[in-house]
Amino acid sequence: MNWRQWGVVITSVIRMTFVCYAAALFTLTHIPIPASAAATVSSWDKAFHVGAYFGLAFLAMASFAWKPLSLNLVMPIVFALLVFAGLDEILQGPVGRTPDVVDWLADCFGVILGSASAGVVIHFVPVFRDWEALPNRPSDQCFPSPVDHSSP
Repeated sequence: MNWRQWGVVITSVIRMTFVCYAAALFTLTHIPIPASAAATVSSWDKAFHVGAYFGLAFLAMASFAWKPLSLNLVMPIVFALLVFAGLDEILQGPVGRTPDVVDWLADCFGVILGSASAGVVIHFVPVFRDWEALPNRPSDQCFPSPVDHSSP
């Protein structure tokens, strides 16, 4: 496989991870918290929100790591994540959890931090920069095939 093919594989894995992470996040935020654990969870609640949405945003941005990051690409992703966070908070009401604007603000902070962190990583890690410009020739294989010694 050449570098371009590896980029496609890695992007696909990151996107699948993002979808699974988003589904798990949505599911876990809609499970009622037992009263015995509520005190412990409430003291770390905002940190959990920031961390969870940091991870979601980082994966979302990383799934586009091999495209040049521009505001035209980043802003719709960030907006979609903020809407997802808002819907996640609103839909907690019907399942016995308490929707909270401050929780949503913590989610937003996590989205901004995660997006910015991913942008920094994508910018400074050379393999992420302009992967489409990488050569696609057999001589550029990541793992070259064994040399054929049968020909003279």
